[in-house]
Amino acid sequence: MKASKAGSGRNPRRGDLSSGGDQPGDVLQLEEEIRRTAADRDERLKQLEDENGKLRKLVADLSLDKEMLQDVIRRKL
Repeated sequence: MKASKAGSGRNPRRGDLSSGGDQPGDVLQLEEEIRRTAADRDERLKQLEDENGKLRKLVADLSLDKEMLQDVIRRKL
């Protein structure tokens, strides 16, 4: 009796996945979801990289402005 309960072939941490009853449609749905998630992630990465480039340019411009203003102040003193 104990052997039949313990050896039921079902891993409680994996749920029904260990039963070998995966349907092809389930796998295809998961693969499609993974592709969509990867595409969304790639698109978000591109947006962040674009924003990072704009911010870096802004910082460079502001740093140059600051340097020029400090130079003008030094000349006046």
